[in-house]
Amino acid sequence: MSPQPRLLVLAGSSLSSLSPVAVNSEPHDVSSSLFKGAVSVRLDGYLGKDAVAPSSPTTAFHDGATFSIVIRGRFKEEIKAAEVLWGNEWDKPIRDSLPYGTTAALKFVGLVDPTLTHDLYADKPWALSPLLSTVNYLSLTHLKPDEPLPPFDDVVPEDISALANDAAELVGHPDKRKKWLADKKGYEGVVLGPDVFLASDFCNGYIDFSTLSLKLPGGLHFSLQNIWDGQPVRFVCRTQDGNKSFFFVTFQIVEEGGEEVAKEKVDEVVDSANEDTLGVD
Repeated sequence: MSPQPRLLVLAGSSLSSLSPVAVNSEPHDVSSSLFKGAVSVRLDGYLGKDAVAPSSPTTAFHDGATFSIVIRGRFKEEIKAAEVLWGNEWDKPIRDSLPYGTTAALKFVGLVDPTLTHDLYADKPWALSPLLSTVNYLSLTHLKPDEPLPPFDDVVPEDISALANDAAELVGHPDKRKKWLADKKGYEGVVLGPDVFLASDFCNGYIDFSTLSLKLPGGLHFSLQNIWDGQPVRFVCRTQDGNKSFFFVTFQIVEEGGEEVAKEKVDEVVDSANEDTLGVD
């Protein structure tokens, strides 16, 4: 019997500071000189080190999602919101591992997030969107620069009315907010910085973590384990020009057959991430 696939989740403010995330449990600090805050990762059907179920099915996930990355914090320097991106990057080509149906899958993702840009066939593939228009739920509130961050909460209400006079009608309507920002005019004058507290939930229900498979509408079904090429799936929050990275969350498949992921395996994955991006944080 083949070992059951498992996930190792790491996060940090740079690729050289990645450390294991307590999935479905405590938030993980990703603070640096550029960003003050934390992330939490919640996976339904998670199999991994010290695997536990989400603390509360009614609060851990929105609308039947199986996957959630909650980000809460503030940027330490002012930056135009349109210049803050969120998405995936790889250090090596993945084109030979992409399954049949990838083009159809990308068309579907483009309908869900029209701000997404990508090149999965590049030597260093990427798929990125402006953070504020790609996350599923978003809250932006004013906070004094010297005021402590609110306690971490996985529940993110949809409300950006504090930052835009014409955004009041968007409260409670993520789809309207995404459409408003996709026009790009919605970003005009929106600046993130020390006086803006950001809370976001990037989530969906397309991944079955008990089998590590991707299921999309229209009958598209991929085994992530079968197409995995050994590279971690890396989420990054960075500037549009790529000169600054705020934090990372990575997912690595490990096969431990129900055993606890050993510290040596954690070190191996972290060292691999550091070697692949030597000198790039």
